[in-house]
This record gives sequence, structure tokens and C-alpha cells, in this order.
Amino acid sequence: MKRYFGKYKDQDIYLYTIENDKLKVEVSSLGATLVSLIYKPLNRDICLGYEDAETYADSHGSNMGATIGRCANRIAKGRFSLNGEEYHLTINNGPNTLHSGNENLANRVYDVHETEDALTLEALSEDGSDGFPGTLKVKIRYRLEDDSLVYAYEGTSDKDTLFNITNHAYFNLDGPSSMTILDHELYIPTDYVGLVDSNGLATDGILDVKNTAFDFKKFKKIRDNLALGHDNINTAKGYDHPYIFNKDKGELKAIFRNNDLALEVSSDLPDMHFYTANYLDGEVKGKNGNYYIAKGGACFECEYYPNAINYTLFKKPILKANELKSHYIRYRLSERKN
Repeated sequence: MKRYFGKYKDQDIYLYTIENDKLKVEVSSLGATLVSLIYKPLNRDICLGYEDAETYADSHGSNMGATIGRCANRIAKGRFSLNGEEYHLTINNGPNTLHSGNENLANRVYDVHETEDALTLEALSEDGSDGFPGTLKVKIRYRLEDDSLVYAYEGTSDKDTLFNITNHAYFNLDGPSSMTILDHELYIPTDYVGLVDSNGLATDGILDVKNTAFDFKKFKKIRDNLALGHDNINTAKGYDHPYIFNKDKGELKAIFRNNDLALEVSSDLPDMHFYTANYLDGEVKGKNGNYYIAKGGACFECEYYPNAINYTLFKKPILKANELKSHYIRYRLSERKN
């Protein structure tokens, strides 16, 4: 099912709906964007978002719900080397490239194919777009599996390139009219987190989370951990940090919960960037007339480590020419009984 959702650069944008007994999902053809994730037993939409395509296109860089790539997160000074050649990217975030520049996958209009329980969205990123090598063909799939939404992607390129896609949904389990996620509880089952500099760039410095404000190895309220304080949290204005995972510890990346609902995030991607919407500024009207502010939502961006192409410690997000590469993120919702 689809309905008209607005205009983007003179193109018609549509909102597509799939649903089952547990979940209802709305996805926009602009940016392959997750607009709504509704848990039907509670009739609750847990995604922040906007009412039309025009607002998504002019939302102060929040990338709300969008597919991010071809390389998510920041690349230092917009530069990287691949096969002995240096590439220079669009600088769009201080001195760095953020989410691949201005023509990234969040700003593309996708071709959409519908089935009863899945949507497949396809787009092309041209050779040289924002400085990246290779013509990249991407396919994004949203699929319902009982109480889970599975976000999967795959890509091929005619040249070696970078390939590191994620979804940038902002979640609030109290619904999009809630103004804060500070009283939500969070569990992240890993020992290490990456630190960031004053421009938000993840460094190659790694911190053991034990006995710090980054430690969510047991369920803790986000508010309580923030109150512990840390210089790097001050630098980032909240959580905006990559959590580092080891494959032998399984695929679970996080469990996020309030008093009646839990969101479980799992993925085959190596890391997860946790972000507490520190830069939502309350200036753009969202769903139901709400104006979203900092700490109003939480993002769980499963991805390769930011700027990994320029570091030696982390797996590099390289897609070889004519190779098919795929990854997934699973969002599972369950009701908490008192």
C-alpha cells in the first residue's frame, strides 16, 4: 500500500506501508527512510519523524530514519586511500565528511517493489559521487518477521569502493510525542567504546567501559549514567560514540526499554554507534506537531567503526569490484508485563 508523501526536487515521493499482526511499518521512497515503526498491541509508534517528504528533505541534517551511506559516519578530512590512490570527498561537517557528503543515500529517490510483508528499495550512486569511486548499486529491504523488523542491504560496484550502510532511526519507546529518552533503560553487552574529538570524529582511542558512564553491561537508566559524567561525554554533548563488538560474543548489540516495551537491536555488523540525538534543536515540526529536542530519541547505528578506512585497528568497509556484500539489522519488539 502506498500514498503520496510530497515532493523532492520535482519528483513525487510516496510512503509505503507493510504490516502483520504485531507490527506496522511505513517507509518513504526518499532516502529509503523508516518513517514509522508501530507496535500494534499498544498502538504505539516508536520512531520520531515528520509528516511529509519536504520536511525530511529540510530537517537540519538530522537524517531521521534514513538509509545512510555509501559510508556511514565521519571520514577524517574527507580523505582516504584505496589501492594506492587518494580520494577527496565532499566536506560537510566541520573539517570532515559526514555520512558520505551531500549526495549520499539519504538524499536519493528509490525505486520500490512491494510484497505483503516486505519492501525492496533500489538506488544508484554514480562513480565520483561526492568523491567516491565506483558506480554503486544498492538494494535496501524492510521485511517483517513476526515481532521483528529486519532491515537488510546489499551492494555491488564496478570499482573497489567503501560500503558501510546503516539506518538512522531515532527511537523513543514512549512514542513520538514524548520529549525524552533519559528515563529509558539500556543494555549494551560489550567491554569497549571508541572516543570522539571535538568535531565528533571517532578517534582510534579505545576505552574500557568498566566503572565509567559508558558502562551499560547491566541495564541502567540513561539519565543515571549521564549523571556519572565523563570528559568525552561532555565533548560530544551526550552519547555519540561507537561501541566495539567481538563476533564471538554474538549478534546482540543493545536492548532499549521503558516500563512496558523493549526494543532489541541485533546485527551482523561489527560495531554500533549509540547516539542520544544531541543536536536535535527543536526548530523543525515533527509528527503530531511536536518539536524534537536533544535527548528526545536514541539511535542505534549498526555499522563499521567510523573512519575505519584510515585506522589500522578496525575492519575496513571495503567493497571489491563486482563483489556482492550484504548486512542486516534486526529490530525486535516485545511487551513488558508488570
